[in-house]
Amino acid sequence: MSERRFPLWLNLALRLGAVLVLVVAANVLSFRHYARLDLSRASVPPLTQRTKAMLRELPAEARLIVFFNASNSLFENVNLLALQYAAESRKIAVEHVNPFREQDRAAEIARQYQTGERENAVIVVSGARARIIGLEELADYDREPEAFGQPARVTAFKGEQAITAALIDLMQPTRTVYFLRGQGQPDIGPKSPLGIFATLLKREALTLKELPLAGAGRIPADASLVVSIGAKYDLGEAEFQALRDYWGLGGRVLLLLEPNATTPQLHGWLGSLGIMVQDDRLYAHPPSGLVSTVAAEFVGSTSIAQRFREVNPFLAGGTQSLKLEPERVAAAKLRVEPLLQAVKGFWGEVDWRLAGVNGVDYDADKDRTGDLVVAATVERGEADTPEGGRALVVSNAKYLLDDSLTQQCADFTVAGVNWLLKREALIGIPPREMKLFTLSIPETQLTLIFSLVVLGLPALAGAVAVALWWRRRV
Repeated sequence: MSERRFPLWLNLALRLGAVLVLVVAANVLSFRHYARLDLSRASVPPLTQRTKAMLRELPAEARLIVFFNASNSLFENVNLLALQYAAESRKIAVEHVNPFREQDRAAEIARQYQTGERENAVIVVSGARARIIGLEELADYDREPEAFGQPARVTAFKGEQAITAALIDLMQPTRTVYFLRGQGQPDIGPKSPLGIFATLLKREALTLKELPLAGAGRIPADASLVVSIGAKYDLGEAEFQALRDYWGLGGRVLLLLEPNATTPQLHGWLGSLGIMVQDDRLYAHPPSGLVSTVAAEFVGSTSIAQRFREVNPFLAGGTQSLKLEPERVAAAKLRVEPLLQAVKGFWGEVDWRLAGVNGVDYDADKDRTGDLVVAATVERGEADTPEGGRALVVSNAKYLLDDSLTQQCADFTVAGVNWLLKREALIGIPPREMKLFTLSIPETQLTLIFSLVVLGLPALAGAVAVALWWRRRV
């Protein structure tokens, strides 16, 4: 090697060494410090914070058996999702079984878990219990292509919803929620106007039952929660005593009030808890016209308020305000605080009964302004004690009906149920359906893309390299 070329070779060696050091350092840093970022609507997004919180507090180990043919259109999504669960919790193990390639193992699973004719499913196992999640629970399909001999098209992926619901069902103890009937409350049957809410509660591993308290005379001992939605009439004295006894023993109560109802006993009982129901209706008057659907914001210190701070639910239907008096009931070891209040711009109309005659206009001398509370929480007993009672009161019942229910209101109400049941890990925004789409590219464009990527780019790189080499030679 000539003395003239030695510095050039040394310079090249140092550069290559520097590049090697940078590559190694980048790999080490990326291995130790990384974050997952989803940039594609077609891939599986990260698990929601609610699912992650639930996984961190799993009481037992669980196994996800991805019982799938690799050629199925959902396989990649299901596989990636299952691996996310395993990455989030050491108590989750994942097993992949291809029923066509691993026939012995597939037959064993079919016998053990009674999969029947299913060729694709996710089996969630914990201890001696198991839940089988079929394709219809994992995704929504457009069946129209089947009429033309084509496979059904996946329109939405619901894998996280289904798997998280199965884990809750297997891990959480059985809880029974009783819905009071007999005072004008809607039923929870197949054609119930509360159908969506009832379905969401069942996904939370809750058993729903109706309770005509007038006939029962007492709250059943297995009641984890008592719910009254939109009662139009008061309970009788004996029935109210049963409700008060249940509350006194650490019961949990969800009350959604019907503003147009005549329920003086119910209002009196709420007053004893530090919640005074105001005789008004909330309105706002933006430039677009009078608004009675209340836009609300979360306030207070409960875990619901903390986790939903950036959410603004809209309560459709008539809503009245609640006046809270926490100091008055503090001696009785009752802690009452606001959960939702109307956003700035709303007022409490005192003359709401004359709205159809005189219209609605804000009157500074009579109408209410300031912090207009529309939902409040009550805790009874010492803080953080398991026997302490809890209550959630919302001054609107119509927002929960199927034809009015919004996603934000559904999320907050289900979170409220979990707060009442002291299932803190389940409080949060639940998983959403992931909408899928298909990108159609004509054959001519595919050919052009292939030519540019496979031929054009390498040719361009080669040309640049030759030009640089020639310039250095000259």
